[in-house]
Amino acid sequence: MMVFYAVIFPFYEGRAIVLFLFVASGILLLCLAVLLHPSCFLIMVSSFLTLGFLFKAVANLCLGVGLIEPVGDFTGSAAQWDMALEFAAAGQFGGVASIILASFIPSSGRIITRDASDQRVLGNILFGALALLMIVATCIYALNYRYNILRIGYPLGIDIHPRVYAVLAFILTWGALLGGLALTQWLIELGRLRYASLILVATFLGFLSSLTMGSRVQFLLYILSSVCIVLWRWRNVHRWMEIVYALCIASALFVVSIAVVSIERNYAFQGNHSIVVRAPSPNTGPPPLVGGADAPEQSDRLALRLPTTSSPLPAGEAARASPTFKSQQPAAPLGDTESLATKFTVVTSKSRLSGLLQELRNLVLMRWIGLEGVLTAEGAERELGSDLLLRGLTEDPAAGKNGIYQKMAGDPYGKVEVFTFLTLPGVIGVASYSGSIPLIFGFVFGTMLAGHLLEWFACSLTRSVAVGAVSGVSLAYLTVQMGFPWTLFIYALELCLACAALGGFWFASRRLATLRI
Repeated sequence: MMVFYAVIFPFYEGRAIVLFLFVASGILLLCLAVLLHPSCFLIMVSSFLTLGFLFKAVANLCLGVGLIEPVGDFTGSAAQWDMALEFAAAGQFGGVASIILASFIPSSGRIITRDASDQRVLGNILFGALALLMIVATCIYALNYRYNILRIGYPLGIDIHPRVYAVLAFILTWGALLGGLALTQWLIELGRLRYASLILVATFLGFLSSLTMGSRVQFLLYILSSVCIVLWRWRNVHRWMEIVYALCIASALFVVSIAVVSIERNYAFQGNHSIVVRAPSPNTGPPPLVGGADAPEQSDRLALRLPTTSSPLPAGEAARASPTFKSQQPAAPLGDTESLATKFTVVTSKSRLSGLLQELRNLVLMRWIGLEGVLTAEGAERELGSDLLLRGLTEDPAAGKNGIYQKMAGDPYGKVEVFTFLTLPGVIGVASYSGSIPLIFGFVFGTMLAGHLLEWFACSLTRSVAVGAVSGVSLAYLTVQMGFPWTLFIYALELCLACAALGGFWFASRRLATLRI
């Protein structure tokens, strides 16, 4: 803790006590989550918040690495930095309190082993279910690539009923992985598969998800979920070299996926190329929204570094608009575009290659949501209050570019047509709408404790560590990427229903296996 404080202190012109509390809360948050490990969710969300706040603050203040996301009217004065870090510290201390309480009710999951004959019949049922799931998931991913059911930034390319859209979107993002790893883990517990299978299943689904959704982090999150299961059951892992080989395969495919996705995204979003889709029906849901790690690189990066009272950034300087895209009406739908070779040639030209490499470097740290959320909130201090927080909690995600935080941040993507991109505040940024330290503490405390209880509930329903790991990682990522709290609530409901369905399937499969013996 003192190392981080000593590193940042020479570059920070605000109050020393504020900086100390910010650093102390960030270190406590991560250390307690790892030491007490009450749930995968709390470990992951603490890690993501540490990247988005503490490590990003070090990079920005000490190393002069510019922030990517806009911060609205935040000027960079010492007083504003103090208040912003107070917001961050309050949220992190709220997380610390939730971890301490959650440690008394840790999430857990286990499977009850049966005799050999029961295992054989049950294993056959689970193998059939796993094969069917992989086939169905592959077909859905293919449809997604063709019709942009859920492709980051792209509007819908097909008329679809809202309820069908909701189900497909859940399967595309986390549902397929949830079912795939749950079935694989049950087969491992029955002695029919080995632990390396978890990584291979996550690799297959993650590769398809990354390519068809246009996400550069989804693959990584899938692999992270499988690794969490392996670490959770490390005492039962006997063939670690198989784990290493599986991770090597995952790493190779991750490099391929991030290269392909980056080329396609850079070609579409940065090159003023016309991307046209079929106009969705009014009955369909809103187009997919994205920000944070999957938002497009802005044309001018924010050069906000250490706070100085002598030459603060002018108000509004942080807000930069992305390039404007014009829609036309060619005959071909969105899926029928130029070949990957053509896109590669364009993107790797001298004028574009440096920007692409910079985007990839930023994925390591500066794309994690966190610090910009509290800076933006502090820049709009006159608007803050409990009323604004209540509006934020009930805000309709369909507001999109007209949302509260988009206006607060300076409407950075307001001129972008056809595509839909948002900048995101994160959980502490949303809590900072209140402008109240106690409310920020309470909001983050309640949100993190709720996420932990959801993972505990998922484990209790399915008795599967795989379900707990996928639930924890997905909820953690969506929490730190929070833009519209309502979407997280909807996902939590979908997750509970999916876990209940998995629990019912497991119970029914065991009963069927028993009857057939």
